Amino acid sequence: MSIYNEELIREETRVSTNVTFSVKPVVCDYGVYENDKLLAILSSRFNALLIKAILVKDAESKGGFAMPSKFRKADYEKLEEALEKDLADCDV
Repeated sequence: MSIYNEELIREETRVSTNVTFSVKPVVCDYGVYENDKLLAILSSRFNALLIKAILVKDAESKGGFAMPSKFRKADYEKLEEALEKDLADCDV
């Protein structure tokens, strides 16, 4: 499964039948979760989504050596573009 722009900013991403990563509001911050277990709380939604994207990429690569597990600049730029588009869609 590859991460597409819409999935990068989606609250929850299912990597396999038993692995899900999500970002949810926590009071006035954002929590990063793995299978509903809180891993980290961050004040920035972008940083929380970035960590989620890195965790998803890493979990996807556990199946073998064919897929690179390194989170690359292009991956970061896709997340940045998706988040900018999401924020632009919210502007009235």
